[in-house]
Amino acid sequence: MGYRHEVVRLICDLAFTELGLHRLWAARSPHNVASERTLLAAGLTEEGRIRAHVHVRGAWRDSITYSILREE
Repeated sequence: MGYRHEVVRLICDLAFTELGLHRLWAARSPHNVASERTLLAAGLTEEGRIRAHVHVRGAWRDSITYSILREE
């Protein structure tokens, strides 16, 4: 159950420590509440909604975006 939180933390560690990135971002479906909880628990900040961002099964869908900076 707790693996998804650990995976996000490991990805952040890889991005900032090993790859030297400054910023990491993620996107989720507005309907995916589990992803929302996971991203927030890992320390990412919700930035906003990209309207009609991706075409899925014949319809345009929104995405909710999140980010975290190295110093966070």
